Amino acid sequence: MTRTAFLPWPVFKEVRALLFPWLACVLVMIVPTLVHPPRYVEGIQVIAYFLGAAVLGALSIGREYTEHTLGLLLSQPVGRKRLFLIKFGVLAAMLLTLCAVGHTGVFHRMARAPLAEQIEVVLLPLLYALCITPWLSMASRSA
Repeated sequence: MTRTAFLPWPVFKEVRALLFPWLACVLVMIVPTLVHPPRYVEGIQVIAYFLGAAVLGALSIGREYTEHTLGLLLSQPVGRKRLFLIKFGVLAAMLLTLCAVGHTGVFHRMARAPLAEQIEVVLLPLLYALCITPWLSMASRSA
């Protein structure tokens, strides 16, 4: 099976660009839950969740600025709406998996907390990373 049979090229390009930061964040959140570390490591997991979401949001658009490929991307004979939807879709998929890992591995002790607090802690960073961080990357023209 080739790469083109698995994912279309634009989607593969976006996944490849965000894969290393996403994988690093997921590993920082999963590994401590498997080895039963000291109590202070839970703080590192929470920081990895919040910063990982922000980094993924910033890199989804900001990577084009840092690698100076924005002009090449926008000169493609493809609609800009399609380019944005591909970037948005890949970012949303990675953030949702990050949310699932965070909810089961990091924030599992929040099960007794009220639903509003759970939503604030788990979903708000994802909404910021999905909506605000890419906009800030475009406004500041850097990641």
